[in-house]
Amino acid sequence: MKLKDKIAIITGAASGIGYAVAKEMAKEGATIIVADINFEQAQKAAQNINEYGKAFAHSVDVRDAEAVKKLVDDVAEQHGRIDYMFNNAGIAIMGEMMEMSLEQWNRLFDINVRGVIYGTHAACNVMKKQGFGHIVNTASLAGIIPSPNLGAYSGTKHAVLGICKSLRIEAREFGIKVSAICPGVIDTPMVTDSEMINEEQLAVSREEIRENIQLTPYPVEKAARVIVKGVKKNKGIILITGHAHILSRLYRFFPGLSELIGRSYYKREKNIFAKKK
Repeated sequence: MKLKDKIAIITGAASGIGYAVAKEMAKEGATIIVADINFEQAQKAAQNINEYGKAFAHSVDVRDAEAVKKLVDDVAEQHGRIDYMFNNAGIAIMGEMMEMSLEQWNRLFDINVRGVIYGTHAACNVMKKQGFGHIVNTASLAGIIPSPNLGAYSGTKHAVLGICKSLRIEAREFGIKVSAICPGVIDTPMVTDSEMINEEQLAVSREEIRENIQLTPYPVEKAARVIVKGVKKNKGIILITGHAHILSRLYRFFPGLSELIGRSYYKREKNIFAKKK
């Protein structure tokens, strides 16, 4: 098995895509470092993953560059190397960009962009010395296409994807591989529990908003299998879900049409997110 005895750090691995990928890799023989800001939840996740393979829980706030570096250096020292670094931790804030506070903007970029940069930087330093390694950063379909009502989140994921595309070329000479994960709508807590701007002022409940999601969320376990398969094949961009493949191609070849679809979607969502009168 290609993943047997490999060492993988996965941030944000206590739930969602991170946890599903951790479990899938453990099944194939990898040793998983379950890193998450919620240490108690990370411990529970590691215990569950240990039913399939080896997992260890670590507490880390990806907004803290020194803490991320310490995690990476400690794992490399304890296990002799790092084969995979998954910078997966992330958040989403739903709503129009013009109504978002600067605190919300900063929180999004601190976690989704700087968190990826800190993990990538720390892992590159170790992997350059090793002469091998694979960095896998979680971007999104929203990092490829226009995403009204997720514009700020989309901006962070465009940044992550841009970093990955260029780093993949630069890091190759050092034996380091780089991949970007670009999921569509996946059945994770991010879909249902993400923060909403001015939620208390909305005319509809969070449950009603969930019911109006046009795309059926893709099972996270299936997404994990696609991700692991793509990583083993060293794909530069790992698209997940049929709608992600369709919409990314549509935007690539017909950007004008894609924008029209985005406008239609935005008008529909604007009615859903309408404020109380």
